[in-house]
Amino acid sequence: MANRADLLALLERTAARSASGELSLGDVVSDLKDASFCFVGILVCLPFLVPVPILGPLTIPGGLAIAALGWQMLRGASEIRLPKKFASIRLGESAWRGLLKACQKVLSICDRFAKPRLQHWVDGKRGEWIAGAFVFLGGVLLAIPMGGVVPFNNTLPALSAICACIALLESDGLWFVFAGFWLIATLIYFALVAYLLLYFGAEFRIWLALHMPSWL
Repeated sequence: MANRADLLALLERTAARSASGELSLGDVVSDLKDASFCFVGILVCLPFLVPVPILGPLTIPGGLAIAALGWQMLRGASEIRLPKKFASIRLGESAWRGLLKACQKVLSICDRFAKPRLQHWVDGKRGEWIAGAFVFLGGVLLAIPMGGVVPFNNTLPALSAICACIALLESDGLWFVFAGFWLIATLIYFALVAYLLLYFGAEFRIWLALHMPSWL
């Protein structure tokens, strides 16, 4: 599997290529080879790290694409297969440079905090299965519609998926612990949001019954 230095070099080449015309996500993935699962997982999750939901209707298909990526990792697929519509998305130079620069920052941060340890968690099929499970669950949780008004509902599951990809990319099993933390935080947060929505929803219905004119 390609290491961090290989991926950073690839990102530089991709940014340079995008100057001559739009590149599709499929074009970049085809160059990633065996590092594609980790890189694409990080790349696709980056836009979801914004605390306030800004992607609107793209959140659901984006979450499903991440879940599909995790499912392929769970199955032990040797090569990533993106949905045709997703792979055909073409981005211009400014968009690619923005995304790739953010990805470079993530990988650079990994260089400070990630190192080979607890490798029995990340080696071989076991590592791919654990990472795939986190990416799959993160994508499923991302795809849950929240009405675009709940902060951090995208950030938390995206962090779980990114940490799982970093664990596999850097051969650092400790990052699976971080992925598990963010996954549990997501489940607790979603449960709390659901409870508040149900509670205040009932209170709102009672208020309407008391204050709305009877002819309505």
